[in-house]
Amino acid sequence: MEIEGRIWFKKEGKNLLGNGRVELLEKIDEFGSISKASKAMKMSYKAAWDMVDAMNNLSDKPLVEKVTGGKNGGGTQITKDGKSLINTFKKFKEFYNTLLNEVDENELSSDNHLSLIRKLHMKSSSRNMISGHIKEFNTAEYNTKIELSISDDISLYAIIPTATFLDMNLKKDNKVFAIVQESSIMLSTEKPHGISARNILKSTISALKTDAVSSEVKLSIGKNTLTSAISNDSLESLNLKIGQEVYAIIKATDIIISI
Repeated sequence: MEIEGRIWFKKEGKNLLGNGRVELLEKIDEFGSISKASKAMKMSYKAAWDMVDAMNNLSDKPLVEKVTGGKNGGGTQITKDGKSLINTFKKFKEFYNTLLNEVDENELSSDNHLSLIRKLHMKSSSRNMISGHIKEFNTAEYNTKIELSISDDISLYAIIPTATFLDMNLKKDNKVFAIVQESSIMLSTEKPHGISARNILKSTISALKTDAVSSEVKLSIGKNTLTSAISNDSLESLNLKIGQEVYAIIKATDIIISI
């Protein structure tokens, strides 16, 4: 047994973009003509034109436009917004297909439906999830060190098992997510020296929340936000206040990489 599906972009309850319409737009982009595109797809010119007209009417900005002049006397072309929407559709389709490929045949049986539901709705218990791109990596026999660029001038370093790195098929420039538990973020009011933790990030306290046992410290690091969970005794001894600059300390081995 197999599972498959299709993606549609809709607007106002009407179909805006799907596989067939994307193919038509790409043929128009290739030939510069709705007539030639319709022939390549073995559909009538009227059907192709009606499809283009429907997309243009639903879209905030035209996806297809007529051009005049030139050596061929004019034609039809895909607009910048049209090309951008095609690219977005393909990205969603790629993600959707990847999700379907993750479903094991055994999980489609009624006895295993809970396993499938858990997989498709998996969430992380950590609120600290930062997106970035793999800038560099260094692979050894057992572990791989990854430098993750989270902004123009800020990097995070993670160390994960090499077997996991290879299984995830990670490459340079891939977009990934760094996940850190709140309790794994230590704080210091002075820049620490001589410690083994690879990540020492200068940050600003944006919020504080305390209960009877512990405290949550929200940290602004560039455009990113992290939350650290520390004891109330630590909060008092460090004399932390909103707006104060502190250093967030995170071991590279405490960072989980997710795609």
